[in-house]
Amino acid sequence: MNIITKPCITNQQINSIIVKEGNTEFIYYALKFITPKIISKVAGNTMPIINKTEFSKTLMFIPTIEEQNKIADFLSAIDKQIETVSLQVEKTENYKKGLLQQMFI
Repeated sequence: MNIITKPCITNQQINSIIVKEGNTEFIYYALKFITPKIISKVAGNTMPIINKTEFSKTLMFIPTIEEQNKIADFLSAIDKQIETVSLQVEKTENYKKGLLQQMFI
């Protein structure tokens, strides 16, 4: 799942949502939340897809734009914190790996 900020073309295998009113990031987070529900409707084994008719039946609660903005800002801030901590963990693991290599060489 991605947010595309420039005009693009997708094929029939991709379900696209065009946000005309509202907060695009909120819609992204709402879709991430209901992804398990969407996946439960998936057909096919090799290349699982959900057809546009089934996808169009998916319902989401959309609050006021003010609430959407608050929710999206809050979740974006948490994502940034997660990214920062993940980077710290990766650096620490690389440091540990380097120490272990020095000990056994």
